[in-house]
Amino acid sequence: ASAAACAALAGAMATLPAALLAERRNVPVVLSTVLLNLVAASAVTWLVRGPLRDPSGDYPQSRALLDSVRLDPLFPGMRVTSAVLVAATLALAVHLLLSRTRPGLALRAVGESPLAARAAGIRDGRVRLAAFAGSGALAGLGGGLEVLAVTGRLYDPFSAGVGFAGIAAALLGGMNPAGALAASFGLAALGAGSSAVQRDAGVPASIATVVTALAVLALLAARARKEPS
Repeated sequence: ASAAACAALAGAMATLPAALLAERRNVPVVLSTVLLNLVAASAVTWLVRGPLRDPSGDYPQSRALLDSVRLDPLFPGMRVTSAVLVAATLALAVHLLLSRTRPGLALRAVGESPLAARAAGIRDGRVRLAAFAGSGALAGLGGGLEVLAVTGRLYDPFSAGVGFAGIAAALLGGMNPAGALAASFGLAALGAGSSAVQRDAGVPASIATVVTALAVLALLAARARKEPS
């Protein structure tokens, strides 16, 4: 629990530069976060190739976590751990927060129309900072659970493609936390199935990436046709 909490705290703190750039310099959030992702990835590379590197191995990775720290499988013979339940619970909690609470209403109002939210007395700057911190905490927790439940150590590259898969899940889920949860399970099943097909039939596993990209493009095209010109 303490390791997961530290991961969430680190994620929240990592959003501070992007939040300050957005609030004080009006830097586009997408630009700042993408560039800061590169900084974070470079920092991980430096850590696992330097101070945190496992001296007993040739591959750039940290020492393995103790078994007492890692999350145990929920069922014998399977790799499913409580991390799946934590992720699902958090997704549903965010859905309820946005749809059933006053802070969620304020967050949606600031996201859709900052000027109207400000006119209604909502402190939009504070709401945006809370959104940055909350999203960063969730991202940090996700990375922590990946280490605690799946990899057991930090290595380079650590999370290649995970962020883009999250964007795809959000788009396919209709920009809704509950929908993104369902889409995430679908993408996970697609990825696992593609690996099995590659192993058994020799079909490249990258076909899953192609299918995901085509699904996202089809969804965006359908939405564009529905929007008035």
